[in-house]
Amino acid sequence: MSLFDFADKAAKAVAKGAADAAGSLSNAVADAGKGASKAVEAGAAIATEVGGKAVEAISNGAGAVVEAGGKAIETITSTAQQIHLDQLKAQYNPVFPEEFKADDYDLPNLIVIEDEDQRKGVEVCEGSIGWLQVEGGMEILHLYEEAVQFSGLNFYPYAVCEGAYYIDSYNRDRFIDLNSYHEVIQKEKIEELSNIAHSLGAKECYLEACEEDLTSSQLKASGKVKEKTATVSGNASSDVEQSVDSFKTSSIEFSQVFEGSSQPKEPDLNWFKKDMGIISLIKKRCSGENDIKEYSIQIDTASSTSMSISRAAKIDAALKVAKVSSDLSIESKAKTESRRKLIYHIKF
Repeated sequence: MSLFDFADKAAKAVAKGAADAAGSLSNAVADAGKGASKAVEAGAAIATEVGGKAVEAISNGAGAVVEAGGKAIETITSTAQQIHLDQLKAQYNPVFPEEFKADDYDLPNLIVIEDEDQRKGVEVCEGSIGWLQVEGGMEILHLYEEAVQFSGLNFYPYAVCEGAYYIDSYNRDRFIDLNSYHEVIQKEKIEELSNIAHSLGAKECYLEACEEDLTSSQLKASGKVKEKTATVSGNASSDVEQSVDSFKTSSIEFSQVFEGSSQPKEPDLNWFKKDMGIISLIKKRCSGENDIKEYSIQIDTASSTSMSISRAAKIDAALKVAKVSSDLSIESKAKTESRRKLIYHIKF
């Protein structure tokens, strides 16, 4: 082989190697381009997905904030409405049937019968049977006339609209018209004294009422004179007569005659169950040594009073604020009763 032929073959071999290397490089570059393109596509997909989730999360967060805000506004509104409702209830103080019939309901001693139309249309009073008022420590139940039967209470002599009634001390279900309260109680006291005489087998009894002079009563209240009281057994005593003489007027409240009996029995007591003079009389008459022929006693008005003067004054004040009219001052009646003394005479 000539030198020229050798050089030609070598040149062709180098050219082929270069071409093969260039092809390999081109293929590598193409493959890298394809990888880069796929990487870009994958990155874009990931970015889109993350961005979407981020937007969704933000959207959901905004919705939660709006929902929470709505609930807060609803709560505030509900609370404000409840506060307003409570304020109205405190103002009108309605009494509802279930409250009235509850075992622990504290029934006021003073009741006024009212017309239901007074609070017609007041939302917080719908379904109520009346309302409660407190004045000067005195509770007043304003009971609708329509609810009188539902109450189950006994109003004596009868229930009348705008009438004021006070509780009977010995019958908590009975309320007596205040305009005749003292008169009703006085009548019941007389009936009880008459029953005492009859049960003990008396032949005759009468009750003398003596009213103290107002000037004497005022002096006594100031402590300038002492009150005379006497409990007398056996024949009528001069002590009782002297006590009666200190009063301005006297009258016979009742007088009754019986057949009499030598077999006495203990009577039932209400108004006079704490009167020591009456209790002493019953014990002596029922002891078996019933040789008593006459018995005179000054009734202890302190133990059988219908109503204290201070209580009567509170009732007057409460009724005045409640704008309930009365024929006469209850306090005035109580003061009159306190000046009256009862002398009980009984013969066997």
